Amino acid sequence: MTFFEVLTLVLACIAVLVSLYTLSEQRKLQRESNELQRATAELAKRQMQQIDAQEAASMKARLAVDICQDPNSNRIRISNVGDCDAFDVDISFELKSPLHDPVVPGEYQSKFPVKRLPRYTWVTMLANLHLNSPPSFDGMLTWTNPDGTVMRESFCVFVD
Repeated sequence: MTFFEVLTLVLACIAVLVSLYTLSEQRKLQRESNELQRATAELAKRQMQQIDAQEAASMKARLAVDICQDPNSNRIRISNVGDCDAFDVDISFELKSPLHDPVVPGEYQSKFPVKRLPRYTWVTMLANLHLNSPPSFDGMLTWTNPDGTVMRESFCVFVD
């Protein structure tokens, strides 16, 4: 073998070693890339689930009950704090005694059930609160969402 043949053989071997090293490094990079793609796909899947949940929640009304006190009167306020209208809104109180009914006679019959309670609005009733009134009232709110689902939610409202 001549000197140039030996030199060619050595250079070819070095080239093979460099190629093998490059191949192993590329495989490592490919594995890392695949892991990142899996993580990105999982994140995208979770984001889609979160968007779907937000869209579903935006199609449901959320109601809240509180007692508003001003110098002249007390009022029970039912508020629609959700992103869509509530239909056939009704309220009932769980009373231990009829003497503790917080609603002024005639107020309930004249206002309920509310056919439509638009979002970010409220309806009020005069409240019959006195010194012997309990410190809180429990009850049940019922309403229908625009998609037709009937919601029932219990509440507890405290008298300040």
